[in-house]
Amino acid sequence: MNNTNESNTYNKSPQLNEIKQTLLIFNKQKVKYCILRNYEFLLDKNTPVESLDTVVSEKEIMVVDQILTNNGYYSRKPQFSLKHKAYFKFVGTKIISFDIQIGGVHWNDIRYLNESILDERVKKSYFYVPNINHTFVMLVAHSILGKRYFKEKYKGILLNLNVEENKVIAELSKIFNIKISNEVYTKVKSGKFNNIHPY
Repeated sequence: MNNTNESNTYNKSPQLNEIKQTLLIFNKQKVKYCILRNYEFLLDKNTPVESLDTVVSEKEIMVVDQILTNNGYYSRKPQFSLKHKAYFKFVGTKIISFDIQIGGVHWNDIRYLNESILDERVKKSYFYVPNINHTFVMLVAHSILGKRYFKEKYKGILLNLNVEENKVIAELSKIFNIKISNEVYTKVKSGKFNNIHPY
């Protein structure tokens, strides 16, 4: 019964079905990858399909490139970072895309989470995501360095993550100094996001 329901759910969205099939190929070929954020639509058919921010290991980017191009994806030219590769595909009249970071998580070309994010990834349904500690660090760094603010969605996620404080602060200290890392961690856990300023 569950398999039938799952099949019907995905058949209602050709874009969602295509993304799922691509991820299942990654799994079958044992590609080390994880989806960083905004993957809720993979679990909830009522959530709009989004571009997938994904990390793959440095040694497997050629395998990923082959999988995607063999399945009808086109590669965009890098626009802001040599550590990012973007792939897109038309499904019907809509575009689906994978924005892939190579060898870790980067801001521009500065890596702030290394490939340990892949070694410690966790499976969610049929795809892989960062563990809780890495999710916390990634969302904090992405919000401060990339977005320059905290989205309401990310605030809610961060407040509900039960992380290991020492490990998270140690990772944040590779991005910021130890003093700032402690301050940022305390403010995030207290929900004082407006007191965190982009650095």
